[in-house]
Amino acid sequence: MNNEILLSVRPQYAELIVEGIKRVELRRTFSKNGKNKKCYIYSSSPTKAVIGECYITDIEELPIDTLWKKYSDDSMIGWKDFSTYFEGKETGYAIKLSKEKKYQNPIYIQDEFKMSRPPQSFCYING
Repeated sequence: MNNEILLSVRPQYAELIVEGIKRVELRRTFSKNGKNKKCYIYSSSPTKAVIGECYITDIEELPIDTLWKKYSDDSMIGWKDFSTYFEGKETGYAIKLSKEKKYQNPIYIQDEFKMSRPPQSFCYING
């Protein structure tokens, strides 16, 4: 059963998530099956490690303009990066996060999760 998620996030945003500052992650695509699941935060290059965890409390699929109006502050993203990321998309996903926890030591996915490489966006893992 896929009951946990490994989410790849750029380092500047990954740190904000595990510190409880960034409460919403925006994505071009995501699965609504992620709601109420534990989520490991993988900080992409140059960190290349899981730096913490959180829980997904809700997932909303919204038109891009509504996504920006409703979640630009909580997602900690500027307009330029937002518009570039969602270019060509009509809808996007707001992933609401809670119970953030930053790990004292990073976890490398090849050791803990038995994965040879991280997911490009996200993947389900067995807990």
